[in-house]
Amino acid sequence: METQGLFPQSRPPARPGSLYAEVAFNLPLENVYSYEVPAHLAAAAPGKRVEAPFGNRREVGYCVSISGEPPAMDLSKLKPLHAVIDHEPLLDAHMLELTRWVAERYFAGWGEALEAALPAGVRFSIGVREVVALAREADAVRAAADAWGKRLAKRRRVLETLIANDERYTLSELAAAADVSSATAAALVKMGLATITSTPKRLGRPHREPAVRDYPRDFELTHEQRYALERVSQAVDRGRYSPILLFGVTGSGKTEVYLQSIERVIRAGRQAIVLVPEISLTPQTVSRFRARFANIAVLHSHLSAGKRHREWRAIQTGRADVVIGARSAVFAPTGRLGLIVIDEEHENTFKQDTSPRYHARDVAAKRAEMLGIPVILGSATPSLESFYATKSSAFERIDLPRRVAGRPMPRVEIVDMRAERDTRRNYTIISRRLENHMRKALEDKSQVILFLNRRGFATYLTCRRCGWIGKCPSCDITLTFHRSANLVLCHYCGHEAEPPAACPECGYGGVKFYGTGTERVVEEVRTLFGDVKIDRMDSDTMTTRHSYTKALRDFRQGTTQVLVGTQMIAKGLDFPNVTVVGVVSADVSLNLPDFRASERTFDLISQVAGRTGRGAKGGVVVVQTLTPDHFGIQAAARHDYLSFAATELKQRSELGYPPIGSLARIVVRGDEEAKVEEFARKVRAALDSGLADGAEILGPVAAPLSRIQGKFRHHLIIKAIDYPTLSATLQSARKLLKGTGAVQAVVDVDPLSML
Repeated sequence: METQGLFPQSRPPARPGSLYAEVAFNLPLENVYSYEVPAHLAAAAPGKRVEAPFGNRREVGYCVSISGEPPAMDLSKLKPLHAVIDHEPLLDAHMLELTRWVAERYFAGWGEALEAALPAGVRFSIGVREVVALAREADAVRAAADAWGKRLAKRRRVLETLIANDERYTLSELAAAADVSSATAAALVKMGLATITSTPKRLGRPHREPAVRDYPRDFELTHEQRYALERVSQAVDRGRYSPILLFGVTGSGKTEVYLQSIERVIRAGRQAIVLVPEISLTPQTVSRFRARFANIAVLHSHLSAGKRHREWRAIQTGRADVVIGARSAVFAPTGRLGLIVIDEEHENTFKQDTSPRYHARDVAAKRAEMLGIPVILGSATPSLESFYATKSSAFERIDLPRRVAGRPMPRVEIVDMRAERDTRRNYTIISRRLENHMRKALEDKSQVILFLNRRGFATYLTCRRCGWIGKCPSCDITLTFHRSANLVLCHYCGHEAEPPAACPECGYGGVKFYGTGTERVVEEVRTLFGDVKIDRMDSDTMTTRHSYTKALRDFRQGTTQVLVGTQMIAKGLDFPNVTVVGVVSADVSLNLPDFRASERTFDLISQVAGRTGRGAKGGVVVVQTLTPDHFGIQAAARHDYLSFAATELKQRSELGYPPIGSLARIVVRGDEEAKVEEFARKVRAALDSGLADGAEILGPVAAPLSRIQGKFRHHLIIKAIDYPTLSATLQSARKLLKGTGAVQAVVDVDPLSML
């Protein structure tokens, strides 16, 4: 990244003793900007936020460096900082280096990456108070004040108050206790005799979740688990970067390897970060770790801002040994980090969908490399990127091919729903085979999970006379009918309306609802099984911080017999009494215009299949599909990741798609389609002018979702043989990609969605 001031070059000599700060702003800017540090703002330091002039306004930015060496610009034009916001750095040198890498890798501004590393509660000081403390030992402070005469008696009284009391005063509280004005108390801070630091209003007690009572603690590790633990332990002891892919089937005991590896790290006086892909997994993960470790901090978006700040402070001050959280926890301020674990590393939720569009897996690997520590990536269905890295020896692969206690993998039965539709008079979304397995399980007091990655009741509405289809007025997407609210909703922009009684086009009263969502599955189960106790887990029902915990607790305790849900129930959950899993439609993600569609389908089927057969009763999985012969579905039914990966990697290689090559997607969007098309063509021309050898550009064309939230969308794809080639090509259009007021350009490096 370049460093520049607000005015260019040639300069008079620097003033002796002057300091200069480089500042990064939370803007999509490549550059950092130089400012003079006034004498009264000598507290400015890297990692603190500052207020500085930017154009004709003031902006808050992040100080990334302080130097006595003047910048290469006309110093008479250099502007001074206005204020230093933080009393102590929020980011250390390591985090500054890591966020700079994130900005460069993902084509974002350094300030955007710095902003992503800090929870909002930290940035806005929610849930904390600023307290005053002595800057030196009490005797040294008294000695410094001995030269003061009676004129400074009030200041002496403030110092004596601080020395005599262990209480943590705010500035106003200290002034009141010493019977002086706040200005008098603040003067001691300016003189360097006292400091102001931020501290939580309540010192965060360790996060508590009910421990998993039936989770085994004393059992014999399998041979594979012992080997994996030995390899991780060697990496921890060596203290060097060691990326390890723990490739273990569902129920093979990956979590136990994590736990014992972390125990070793903590015994060495270090900390660990554990990343999980879904908030719904956090309560269960925390409860398991709580059974082993006392000091755990949790970071995820369903915590209040104040709670996240307290947890963040507990991590920063070293009071947390283990950090558990979703993707942003990769930036946790652990000063003694010794291990990073990424559970279910294949999951798409580890990818950020706003700038900087980082992937937590890759950021974790980079952070581990910078610190020289091991990182464990665990999955039953590894991402093809991670699996391919093991083939080139960039990652070490350790296999856990068997379930603990010798339990067999569940039997998978594929149901061809075309035949079901043709041979069954009263066609339903639950096949006869799935219904029979469910009935037997419920009679045996076992539990059932039904998976469908679509929420709502019906996925579209149409007129049977003229063919009209209900679409969102702002998006190129069909409206979903939610029966419980009696509304049709757009899942992209939030538009909602009452369902029409008649067709808006022809007036026909025969508007019908088609397609299936989780809400309809629940209704179908109730029709078939009467008053069965059923719960639904999707983004419509999991609306509060406690929704996940309650739903999973009820299912674990047996209060819920059938659990219906979207992908949040397809991963990581361990319920030994589940004997039947039904994949209501395996085709939802298969037919999307995305080169990763087959991989997503295989992953989802394999992961949801892994939720059963974990107890003594065994289990069965029923996969309902209209494409039973697809290689991904067949491989998932055999629990055969290796054959799936071989077939998919061959296809990716022929097309030059990741992980064989590198990819970036540029989405151009705006209110007027003609301007969007014109700007997209300019982007293509700029990219062509700097096209590196080994790179190829596709497009621009209308995106599969050509309009979202009223914005027309066109996209271009850049394919390259490797990342340096990709980056070189992107640089040729860097200035243009900032966009204009009417049109914006979004760059997504390593995209996971092509929609």
